[in-house]
Amino acid sequence: MNQNEINIHPIFIVLIIVSLFGFVGYGLYRSKFIAPKTAERIEKKLFTPYFNLLSAGKIDEAWQQYTSPEYKKKYPLEQYRNHWQKVFSEKGKITKYETYNSNSSYDFVNDKKTEWFQYRIFFEKQKAGELLFYQTLINEQNVDLIDYAGRRLQGNQTISDRDRILAEPW
Repeated sequence: MNQNEINIHPIFIVLIIVSLFGFVGYGLYRSKFIAPKTAERIEKKLFTPYFNLLSAGKIDEAWQQYTSPEYKKKYPLEQYRNHWQKVFSEKGKITKYETYNSNSSYDFVNDKKTEWFQYRIFFEKQKAGELLFYQTLINEQNVDLIDYAGRRLQGNQTISDRDRILAEPW
């Protein structure tokens, strides 16, 4: 045997291949069976009642019941209310909303699981839907809450618009 030659046992190679298939298999299983159920639960228990309250003009209740303490710190009720009143006066009421995309992530350092949703929100006076994204978390009482919300920059907006857009409490 040559001095520079590395001798790898065949069992080691088999273990690596089996592990790879296991990780890929788990990922496929999770994306096919677990993630849709999570998204459906959050849609039913969080976003449907949240958008229904906003559509009914119950802005304060939507903020109080469906946003996290961190969200409330970032967007106090008065700022949140003023934003939605302005949106409704310019665009009209919410007529429809639909899930555009969703995914999940897990922060191992802080032991925090979050779900990300993109919604296309349609208003009475606006032809194209507004694409908004929401980050949710589960609180200590096992209730899903909105922890972050925002919208993407539109084609005519520049990165200098970013801070103003991120300051809007969607």
